[in-house]
Amino acid sequence: MKIFSSVLVLALGLNFVGCKKDDEEDILTPDGQNAQDQIFTENLDPAKPLLVVYGDSLSTGVLANTTLGKNPDNSLALQLVDYLKEQEYNATGFQSNLSNSDLAASSTKEPYGLRATIGTQAGVTPAEVGIISFAKFGAKARDLPAMFNRWTVENANTIQKKPDDIFIMLGGNDFCSEMTVEEILSVYNEQTTAIYNDSPSSRIIIAPSPPIDQLPAIDFTYGPALQGITGEELSCRKFRDNLCKRVNGDPAEVKARIAAINAGIQAQSEALKAKGAKVVFVDGILTWQLKPEEFAVDCFHPSALGQQTIGNLVKEAMSR
Repeated sequence: MKIFSSVLVLALGLNFVGCKKDDEEDILTPDGQNAQDQIFTENLDPAKPLLVVYGDSLSTGVLANTTLGKNPDNSLALQLVDYLKEQEYNATGFQSNLSNSDLAASSTKEPYGLRATIGTQAGVTPAEVGIISFAKFGAKARDLPAMFNRWTVENANTIQKKPDDIFIMLGGNDFCSEMTVEEILSVYNEQTTAIYNDSPSSRIIIAPSPPIDQLPAIDFTYGPALQGITGEELSCRKFRDNLCKRVNGDPAEVKARIAAINAGIQAQSEALKAKGAKVVFVDGILTWQLKPEEFAVDCFHPSALGQQTIGNLVKEAMSR
């Protein structure tokens, strides 16, 4: 790992949905007791609606308090540099320090969030909608078994009720992985079916991956302020090259791979419906036209505006 000259590249270039190399140390163990110990819970009341979230860093709001093209404030920049210079980087710590649950569409109490939509439909405030989120930095479909296992533990030990709503948004990190589309979807289908079987009366909100194929068209080069910290020029393309170089590959292959993953996710949504599941598929994400201002400082994770777009697309799908 580069520790000094590429400090901010590594700190910030962890991509739009938290992609990371397959061999990193925080892959979840079968009992889910590694990085997934960092679950987010709030306002758990058996008498109120319960939302359970399975997702990646997009659903943790990583860097959502920053915007592409605007240098992070000094405290954030120094935090990232010091963190990496001490060689203490890991996905667990990154998630703990840089997540923004108050901004993430999956957990915020703002009007654009899932909890606001669920609350409106249930006749309660967003704050009264309880949440257990297993979303974690770098999550892929293969992390679903451990997330699901943690749900069974939390259900038994904490709230002891089935969720009213389940939100599943994965796929971007799978795109960055070396797994084939068939391998990704095999795990995804098996585990989402298990989630449904555990909670057959729950509404399941399934979102595909954002349109990763649009990322290469978005570029920006940061100026001297960050260069003075990192010792090199930083650009969106350089961020992508560090942790998801696949995005900068052949445009046709990039488009075909993410399209195949999302087609499989949509097909599984229909398969679950055929089994009797109450599924909401967030099809608006498939036609989302990404804007630079919807990105965080790293050119990949959603900014607060990007989180609002996600939340509004989910809200629209849930309101049909």
